[in-house]
Amino acid sequence: MRHIKSFLFAIFAVFLLVPMLHAGDEEDINLMVKEKVSVIFELLGQKDLDKDERNLKIVEELNEIMYFTAAGALSLGKHWKKISKKQKKEFLKIFKKYINNYIVEKIDLYTNQNIDIGEAKIVKKGRAKLNIGILSGGEALQVTFKLRKNKKKAWRVWDVDIEGVSLITTFRSQFSGVLKKNSFDVLLEKLRNPTEQS
Repeated sequence: MRHIKSFLFAIFAVFLLVPMLHAGDEEDINLMVKEKVSVIFELLGQKDLDKDERNLKIVEELNEIMYFTAAGALSLGKHWKKISKKQKKEFLKIFKKYINNYIVEKIDLYTNQNIDIGEAKIVKKGRAKLNIGILSGGEALQVTFKLRKNKKKAWRVWDVDIEGVSLITTFRSQFSGVLKKNSFDVLLEKLRNPTEQS
């Protein structure tokens, strides 16, 4: 189950970065999320594809809708305002590769889980959520997409909870832990070479 959760974090991490199409109601949210989840899992199920080719297609599919600026800023938290524009640009460039590599590393954990996509629900003005159930090996996991409208009135997934654990909080904790004892350049190096992180 731990491996499945790890895989889900990798796949659904991208949804916290997704700039939604200009959706105005629950139906549009449902359509966008269901379509994207279906595409990802369809690619994952194509075992006849070369693994590298399949992974590349998944990454390309995700990169078309990822919102790296928001994800990077939220993941750095208070540290985002402390770094220069040049550092922000460098961080986002490396962060993009970090996310892509993280996804690819977890792809092989996919074992044809059953997916039950719920319906979007407006929780208050400009705020919505959508639950997805993942059934694997007789055990169920609950995934919640949290959405809100930006200044342009477009829906965006700003966070994803898996069994109550927030992706943004997870990344922020990891990065903050590094920055407490090290410089920003050290964080960048750890993102460049995640396998060397201690």
